[in-house]
Amino acid sequence: MVPDRLQVKADYFAHYIGWLDADPGAYDREKPYRLLADFWRGGSIAFVDLLLDFRRHHDVGECVYLDHDIHWDVKGRTAAVRAVVPVLEAMLSESVGAGAPLRSARRLPPRDTRWGLYLLAGLGLVQAGLFVVTGAQSWGWLPLAGAALVAVNLILVKRPFFPYDRILSAFSSDGFHWRREPGIRLDVGGLQRSCQVYSPCAVAAEGGWRMFYRGGGYDSRIFSAFSTDGLTWREELGERVGLGGGNARVDFPVVVPCGQGQWRMYYAATDGERWRIFCRESTDLLHWEGERIAIDMGAAADYPDAMDPTVIDVEGGWRMIFNASGTAGYCFYTAFSRDGADWQSPVPCRGLAADGAKLRNPSFFRLANGRLYLYFSEYAGSIVGSRIACAAAVDDGVKWQRQEGGGLSSGGPWGEHGVFCPAITPVPGGWRMYYGGYWGRHWCEWLTLYHHRRRARASDP
Repeated sequence: MVPDRLQVKADYFAHYIGWLDADPGAYDREKPYRLLADFWRGGSIAFVDLLLDFRRHHDVGECVYLDHDIHWDVKGRTAAVRAVVPVLEAMLSESVGAGAPLRSARRLPPRDTRWGLYLLAGLGLVQAGLFVVTGAQSWGWLPLAGAALVAVNLILVKRPFFPYDRILSAFSSDGFHWRREPGIRLDVGGLQRSCQVYSPCAVAAEGGWRMFYRGGGYDSRIFSAFSTDGLTWREELGERVGLGGGNARVDFPVVVPCGQGQWRMYYAATDGERWRIFCRESTDLLHWEGERIAIDMGAAADYPDAMDPTVIDVEGGWRMIFNASGTAGYCFYTAFSRDGADWQSPVPCRGLAADGAKLRNPSFFRLANGRLYLYFSEYAGSIVGSRIACAAAVDDGVKWQRQEGGGLSSGGPWGEHGVFCPAITPVPGGWRMYYGGYWGRHWCEWLTLYHHRRRARASDP
């Protein structure tokens, strides 16, 4: 659905209504969209609503219309393409078969395309040099054969050269037994040119869902994406939390409502020395202000780094669980706060460790009956084969009991080597788990596996 400027620009609408000397309260700018959307949903007709996307561009000062014209400018056309193409890809892949991925595997990340072209050019230069030096000897055509293989991979096979983390999803009707959903929810590259994407956190927002995630380069930041169905996500302009104030990296966002239209985001950031947990507040889920420290374990602690926060409302206040790490290894800690801003001294969680497994990425989850659960990732030694496990609260969130049979194991084309950082979101008919998956088939797979297994052996006592 293509919005009119009057629906996108509130100031333009007010000016137009004033020019007509009409009552603004008598007009509903969203009504045409609601009527059309209800009609199309009733007939099971697929559609793409551009209104919220265009409004978000307008809110950050990005005009999508030509001056004094109803037609789109370059930014408007680009925004429309970014909104429509993923939906078309989903429809095309679904038409191939119910098990086909929503986002096709036949797309190389930008970094792989770039390095593939570099390799192609390098092999071409070597081939030209050999031809000049040796003539047409048979072995001198080896670079040309290599260049042909690289070209076939770039054009047809499209297998990545490098390992990547991506955001995937699974669905459950009971909160314990999970069915992987085909495709990738958020991929590398994209608007933010991310080299890795993970640590998702999705919350209900006007017209759909908004996801916060770790993206960008290795100096990671927190970005957001929007979806109307929870499956097809469109990256949003700008950073939600960027670098600055001494932060060299920010990661692991979790967003919770705190009443009266207010939202609070907890996240981890490092200055290059230690990780600490911070929080900010927002009224629109886009602009986050008032950074302050929530958890600082102290440089002299056995576990000086605090990261991976998860927060939920409990009786009398808020409960946080986070991952603390240091020379002693990894350990889940928990803290309580009455207002969500000032936190009591953290204490270790009990009942979660199993057979020396390393635990990461806790995520709270509450069933309709009010019982509290915790999902988290775990692995033994190397991160290869990491899985997502589940535990139930025994008391107020300090003591836990592991639940056998719940969770998600590594597998699927994008989580073949491991799954991690779960985040549970209620959706119609059940729950959706967004999680990170790595790495899948890639040409440097043998080197990736060797590196991580060697590093795990070196870190073992």
